[in-house]
Amino acid sequence: MAKVDSSKYILQNSLFAPWQILIFTVAFAIIGGLMVINTFAAQDPIKSFAIAKQAPGFVEFSASTSEKSANNTFVVTNNCYNSDSALVKTQSAILSGWITDPAVGRIGYASFNVTSKLRCFAYVHPADNNKSLATFSYVSL
Repeated sequence: MAKVDSSKYILQNSLFAPWQILIFTVAFAIIGGLMVINTFAAQDPIKSFAIAKQAPGFVEFSASTSEKSANNTFVVTNNCYNSDSALVKTQSAILSGWITDPAVGRIGYASFNVTSKLRCFAYVHPADNNKSLATFSYVSL
């Protein structure tokens, strides 16, 4: 039977040193602070985006925003694809017909004529670029 020389093995203390706790606390505070800034600092102007009405060959979207003057600043682009995932039709329309709702904010509408049975992907973006602010996928009736 083999013998182990216990004088060569030292059991290390499992407690953290104060400097390790300090580094962990500072790192945790920095990461938490960045998460809070990222969550609240840059909120998207579009609060909701959905289908307001849909019928065979027709779809209407509504989008709400908290911006005071949203007229002609947001565009809905609607891309429809066939069963082979080939792009069939792309349409864009400026959100219009704005109404003000005290609970939701300003609501605008955009409508499209769409071919039936296509898979479509619509998104809202500013009029001056294509950066998507909200998206919606659906199958046309």
